[in-house]
Amino acid sequence: MIAALPQPRHPLADLVGWEDRVRLMVRPKRYQHVLRVAELACQIACANGLDESRAYAAGILHDIARDLPDAELLRLAPPEHPIDAAHPLALHGRAARTLLERWGYRDPVVLEAVEDHTTGPRGGNPVSACVYVADVSEPGRGVNEDIRELALHDLDAALHRAIASKVTYLQGRGIQVHPRTLQAYYALPLVRVDHGHSACGHAGSDASVAASPAPRLSLRRSRPA
Repeated sequence: MIAALPQPRHPLADLVGWEDRVRLMVRPKRYQHVLRVAELACQIACANGLDESRAYAAGILHDIARDLPDAELLRLAPPEHPIDAAHPLALHGRAARTLLERWGYRDPVVLEAVEDHTTGPRGGNPVSACVYVADVSEPGRGVNEDIRELALHDLDAALHRAIASKVTYLQGRGIQVHPRTLQAYYALPLVRVDHGHSACGHAGSDASVAASPAPRLSLRRSRPA
């Protein structure tokens, strides 16, 4: 079971409190990954005219359940599919959302991005796209530099490449693809850029996590040949 942790001073607006909580929940090496994902997600959002503050917040929070034991992941996120029971680590996105909701976090856009970062954005949430791409391509991984560079000028194309390459890799080796990943694969979002967005600013520890709701995006529903 998870030990009780101190409540952040302002659970809906003070990201510093949430950063402290994440730091307590994950290993030091994981926390460095979290910081890199948050910074890259913020950069991607800025470059594409999207919500930088939410992208940074979701990046900070996305792996809060990543280092929990399998039994705790299964308790927080009961399996929806046989693959979940066989590979509980795939549940850490859903488990993270459960924890955040129990601890008072309420931004639905960020919560969805946290939940979907393991399997792929399913509903056209642009913050989900930023975090998913940042998670697979942050510099510390040493891979997917092409996806990272592409995301800084065409997030839609980068998301397509990231999800399609994962599905192709798994299917080519006869490995089961998670149903949520297939759902994301067949409903890849078309990310629209708001060219009226202000110049990029640093969305660091004081970034707001209670901004106005982000728009939902239209979906491209073409299936691969």
